[in-house]
Amino acid sequence: MNQPLVYLTRGVSGSGKNFFAESIKQLYPNTIVCSADDYFTNKEGVYNFNPANLDEAHNVCRNKFEQALIENQKVIIVNNTNVNEKQFAFYIDKAEIYKYKVISLVLERRHEGWNTHNVPPETLERQKNSIIESLKLI
Repeated sequence: MNQPLVYLTRGVSGSGKNFFAESIKQLYPNTIVCSADDYFTNKEGVYNFNPANLDEAHNVCRNKFEQALIENQKVIIVNNTNVNEKQFAFYIDKAEIYKYKVISLVLERRHEGWNTHNVPPETLERQKNSIIESLKLI
């Protein structure tokens, strides 16, 4: 792989974004995963979401992403819901500056079960609608 790569995952909560990121890390162990969820996850792996800290969580995620670009990491995954362009424009703009190829992946929830963060159905519906409205297929 010559050109460095950013995978920009997009999907409703519970669509498999974390599973995808971990799968890529198995193929490319030096992959950097940038996720706002990390801010809410302690060292023991316990997730404790606090909506009051969401802006800070995304700032930490963006900073980690930019540092990975500066360090010329070969594979970077932005692992957030990224339901609309406002949420992911920063990553695309920065990747372009650093000459990274961006692959945007919309992950579908084609499995049974519930999202691990217990996001309510009305929020999932809003996430879904935002993704549909922001798709750029051609």
